[in-house]
Amino acid sequence: DAGGNGDGLAIAADNEGNGYVTGYSDILIGQLFAKSIPTTKIDPTGSVLWFRDLVVEEGANHAGYGVAADDDGNVYSVGGINQGENRGVVVSYAPDGGERWLDVYDIDPGDPFNDAWMRSVRIGSGGLVYVDINAQFDQPQAYDYTILVYDPASGADVDEKRVDLDSHS
Repeated sequence: DAGGNGDGLAIAADNEGNGYVTGYSDILIGQLFAKSIPTTKIDPTGSVLWFRDLVVEEGANHAGYGVAADDDGNVYSVGGINQGENRGVVVSYAPDGGERWLDVYDIDPGDPFNDAWMRSVRIGSGGLVYVDINAQFDQPQAYDYTILVYDPASGADVDEKRVDLDSHS
């Protein structure tokens, strides 16, 4: 322990009674603290089966906001990375905690008015992975709903739907 702290922001359970939690934790990189995305699998007795601490970009702040498990025991943790601009991140872990795939979602790299944070994740029909994104397009404080759909095995984007909230005011 490097004297850091953290917070659990989302929980989920699988069909075997295991629990999952994600959020953020302070980790020491060199002599500086940064925030990572921890994901933990806990069995029904409360024992930790595995713990993964995701850092996509060194020096950036990370946070996990959603977690889900599918019927095969694979886990999906979503959140964001902040290092000058916000990007969404989704990572899939195998039942044993090994990383299966990772996707970083950046609406328009380099544009300060295009930010994205992945907020929640659900498993849909056929095992497809649905991710909700709080997305800012083209102007400050103009957020829209965006849903990304991922193939659970490969992490490939299957579909993307955006609801422009300005047109529904």
